[in-house]
Amino acid sequence: MSAETPFSESHNTLYSRRVLSPTVGFYLRKLIRRNFDQLKLNGSNNASLADGWGDLDRILTAYHHNNERAIQEAIEQLEHLTRAHQVLSSQGTTFPEDLRDTEEAIFAILGYQLQRKTDRGNILVVDDTPANVRVLTDALVKHGYEICSAMSGDRALEIVQDFVPDLILLDVMMPEMDGYTVCQRLKERPETHDIPVMFLSAIDNPSDKVRAFQVGGIDYITKPFHLDEVIARVSQQIDRRSLQKRLEQQNFRLHAEIQNYKQLEQRYRSIFDNAIDGMFQSTPEGQFITANSSLARMYGYASVEELCTSIGDIAEQLYVQPDRRQEFMLAVQRDGEVSDFEAQVYCKNGTTLWISETVRSVKDAQNNLIFYEGTVKDITDRKRNTEVLRLRSQELEETLVQLRHSQTKLLQQEKMSSLGQLVAGMAHEINNPVSFISGNLVYAEQYFEDLVRAFHEAGLETGEDIEFVLKDLPVLLKSIRTGADRIRLIVQALKNFSRLDEAEEKQVDIHEGIESTLLLLSHRLDATPNRPKVKVIQDLGPLPKVHCFPGLLNQAFMNLMGNAIDALDANVANGGYKQPKLEIRTKLVDPNQIMIWISDNGSGMPTEVQERIFDPFFTTKAVGEGTGMGLAISYQVIVEKHGGQLECISVLGKGTEFVIMLPVSLEKSGATIDL
Repeated sequence: MSAETPFSESHNTLYSRRVLSPTVGFYLRKLIRRNFDQLKLNGSNNASLADGWGDLDRILTAYHHNNERAIQEAIEQLEHLTRAHQVLSSQGTTFPEDLRDTEEAIFAILGYQLQRKTDRGNILVVDDTPANVRVLTDALVKHGYEICSAMSGDRALEIVQDFVPDLILLDVMMPEMDGYTVCQRLKERPETHDIPVMFLSAIDNPSDKVRAFQVGGIDYITKPFHLDEVIARVSQQIDRRSLQKRLEQQNFRLHAEIQNYKQLEQRYRSIFDNAIDGMFQSTPEGQFITANSSLARMYGYASVEELCTSIGDIAEQLYVQPDRRQEFMLAVQRDGEVSDFEAQVYCKNGTTLWISETVRSVKDAQNNLIFYEGTVKDITDRKRNTEVLRLRSQELEETLVQLRHSQTKLLQQEKMSSLGQLVAGMAHEINNPVSFISGNLVYAEQYFEDLVRAFHEAGLETGEDIEFVLKDLPVLLKSIRTGADRIRLIVQALKNFSRLDEAEEKQVDIHEGIESTLLLLSHRLDATPNRPKVKVIQDLGPLPKVHCFPGLLNQAFMNLMGNAIDALDANVANGGYKQPKLEIRTKLVDPNQIMIWISDNGSGMPTEVQERIFDPFFTTKAVGEGTGMGLAISYQVIVEKHGGQLECISVLGKGTEFVIMLPVSLEKSGATIDL
């Protein structure tokens, strides 16, 4: 699908530095595809043309001249801007300019420039005279406006149901419905009430102008008009409309922020009053400003008021070791916040408690300390039981070690038993006959040489047929030996592919599974009467061993690669002329995840097919040529069994790419492991 590109930068550089998170990478590629027709290179020779599925890490490396610091800063900006874009997108059309500005910033970091379709605004021209419409349209378009026109009032009302312009130029005298009636209808609808309407009329009576303003118009221009005057007034109204929209957006944001602050204040107050843990605010001198009921009960006081009035010096009256309090405050002053600081304190009745305290400094705009606030947990029971828990934990660990040892031993015995049965069966059914053939070939070749020698020593004359046999038989024996070696190689590949001796999950080399799958598919990659040999491109980066179900994962590789070969065959059958290519790439994206790309340069798939390719029993092949289960099973194996991700990216005329994301460890993937 994608062009053959060498891996130009160092694998070690990409491996050691931070890269884009997979989720952000998927989101950015979709954003590129959605805006593909509006993107162009920014003029830098180091920028790469956007293709919708390119390796964004490579694009960043090329665009930023392989400057590590610049690349890291770009990645951090992309992570932040992508989250902002997701939030703005979820709010629909509330902030269109902010959304567009965010998109421009994202594409600028990647080396692209996003072209705006219109710069000035959208105008609806309503006039029953075609000449007037044409003159106004030509003049306004030259000044950067996007124009829509209507020849009647009814048509104008239909248009504004789907298209909300920034300004309407409305003729007064029109058949069936005049401009005044159209304006009244617009002002009656909430969705069109705020659209500014500028009247155009050949009537110059003051009463008509007054009526135009009464029905909601914002300006009145008499015909014949001067285009410069119209443009100037239109520009003024468009600018006013733009400022009005910005003011509305700012008011909306301000209102939302106020409501958010109120909700946060209410939530904080509710949490503060009803929290299980103690919460407080205190002065820098060590006096309580406020506290919640939980803290008062924890220290044995009847109310918050009693606690705050009774304790005048927290260090001297509460802490068993006042120096411990001083140590705590110094740490808060130095770091701004300290978590889980443990100390002993006195209760009202003289008993002691062990507490865990988390405190932070609250400062004003000038960085002056205002007060401290924090939470307090009663950890007395935990401290008292620490030694008991430690001893019990030690006993459990010893028991667990013994259980694991026994389990490992039993599993190993079972595995060796199954492996022995499998190897014995294969040796009996395949390996022994193949070894028999290979072993006897040595004697067959020796007997043939002895026979030829005896034949010549006897001085017997050879005919044409005998000469042919003498020349062809060594070639025949060599072919038999090659076939026997090929059988042994295929048997080994089948063992690696099926992993029948590895029923449970384990750590394996993914590249071995890929190589075994390619070997089993080699007969389908060879040239046919209808197409040339499929060119296989492998760009396999260094990967750690992956904890997985090898047999199931190899079956998924088989389905995906087989599907790619089917696509290449179909492309050639439909008249495609490109050299068929199958590209396989692997990469470690972070310490816990790997990515695998399997792509072809076939004819691609339409959107409606892409949306259903992972549905069970869905297939585009003829009856009898496919069951529609291969990709569904692959999705189940990768996503549900291994907790990974499987995405299909396809473009008509270019090809298809399957992107696999797998966790390095099943335990970290959250997948359900059930055999």
